Amino acid sequence: MESDIDDLRAMRKRRKLEEPKMDITPMIDVTFLLLIFFIVASRMDPQMVVDLPTTKHGDAIPEKEAVVLVVVFDNPDDPSIYLGPSKSPDRRVGGSVEEQEAQIRAFVQEDLNGARPKRYVLIKGERKVKFRHMDRIYRAVKEAVMDQGDVEVHTAVIEQP
Repeated sequence: MESDIDDLRAMRKRRKLEEPKMDITPMIDVTFLLLIFFIVASRMDPQMVVDLPTTKHGDAIPEKEAVVLVVVFDNPDDPSIYLGPSKSPDRRVGGSVEEQEAQIRAFVQEDLNGARPKRYVLIKGERKVKFRHMDRIYRAVKEAVMDQGDVEVHTAVIEQP
């Protein structure tokens, strides 16, 4: 009896347990065939014109009652800033960052206290202008209107055709 048990143990040691194997190559082939089929058979639609919804909570700011600054994306590191609604070269703000901020503050204060007092400051920037540049301009404007009372500062995105 003891020898039978030893024989069973010896047989068990000799015969290694093999894990069942599953060949997944056909499954991979089918997956790639389906992928190729959908890539070849799909039809690309031309870009559709999408009507963007209008804002529900925004109010229109009349430009006649606003000091307008325009920010144009022509250089990612230093966008062009124009004093007023037009993009004429003589209205472009130049110099270092500190000089630009000083020019913006002076323009906003002068325009707010001009012959026709304004109630708003509108900063219009192109979509590609980075936030850090818009924020820098916004802070300069806020410093300029700090003592002005009920002056509202608004930002807007210039839509390109």
